[in-house]
Amino acid sequence: MGGVDLADMLLELYRIDFKSRSKWYMRIFFLFDLSVVNGWLLYRRCLAAGQKPMNLLQFKTDVARALLSGASLATPKRGRPLSDADTNSQKKRNYTCRPPDSTRLDGQGHFPAWIESKQRCRVCVQAHSKVKCVKCEVSLCFTPNRNCFLTYHTM
Repeated sequence: MGGVDLADMLLELYRIDFKSRSKWYMRIFFLFDLSVVNGWLLYRRCLAAGQKPMNLLQFKTDVARALLSGASLATPKRGRPLSDADTNSQKKRNYTCRPPDSTRLDGQGHFPAWIESKQRCRVCVQAHSKVKCVKCEVSLCFTPNRNCFLTYHTM
């Protein structure tokens, strides 16, 4: 009974509240939550000796970020297509999510690349930069005075 009690306790820590539990599809969310908790338990069991494990909330957050960044939800646009004049007048903003710490700190494949337009640096928000990390896809400063690229991938 120890394993069942532990799983119930961990599920109650960060439970997703629903208004109605009678819908059949709510059971899918419960099973998904249970599988994430079981994955965290396996992660803790397989962790090398001496390493500090991340807590359950951070693990769930990393799983959610990984699922959201990997999914391309391309929905077809409805309605009449815009003319070229309308598309140029609208301000386009590219919002990128912060990559999980496991990706950001892995030290593999992080190379600076030049981009055409200046974007705000992710570390020092006041500065604008034309350098972007190829893997993380975030804009970072890379100048002789300020090396936010190195800071972002090591902290």
